[in-house]
Amino acid sequence: PEIKKKAKPIRKFKSKKLEKFYRILDDAETYLEKNDLQRAKKLYLEARESYIKLDYNEKKEVYDDLMKLYNKLSK
Repeated sequence: PEIKKKAKPIRKFKSKKLEKFYRILDDAETYLEKNDLQRAKKLYLEARESYIKLDYNEKKEVYDDLMKLYNKLSK
């Protein structure tokens, strides 16, 4: 099934890794909104792997977003 995404503000990213992280995170949020927990959890794990590859300052920038997704999934 095709995912219809909400219009999100266009963001400028400092790196390709950061852009990839947010793309995965956005997809996970979309599946979560559609109550597809299995796909959302799979994408969370991908986002976590992507997070590990970020540099220190990028990790600080995105940590809260990753934790928000984790908390939504663990309910």
